[in-house]
Amino acid sequence: MHPSPPRSVCWKYYVEEEEEEEEEEEEEEEEEEEEEEMIHQTSIITSELIMSSLTPPLPPPPPLLDPDLGRGKLIRQPITDQMQENMRRKRNKRKLAYGNKKFP
Repeated sequence: MHPSPPRSVCWKYYVEEEEEEEEEEEEEEEEEEEEEEMIHQTSIITSELIMSSLTPPLPPPPPLLDPDLGRGKLIRQPITDQMQENMRRKRNKRKLAYGNKKFP
C-alpha cells in the first residue's frame, strides 16, 4: 500500500481541479454566447431576405440591340494574340497527354 501523499499535494490537486472546472464553465458560457450571436445574425439575414423578397421584381432586361443575338448566332470576335497563345498551350497539353495518337 502506498503512503498517502502530504496534505499540501492533495490540496494542490483539489485547487487545480476547481480551476479546470471554472475554465470549462467559462468555455461553455463563451460557446453559448457565440451560438446566440450566430442565431441573432441568422435572424437578421433572414429578415433582410424577407424584406428583399417583398420588394417588387426587377423590370425585364432591355431588348438586345441586335435581334439575332438571342437566336444562337455568335458574333465572331477577332482572335487576339493572347487567345492564340491559349489555344496553342491547350493543343500542346493535349499532344502531351495523348502522345502520337489522334487527339480531340
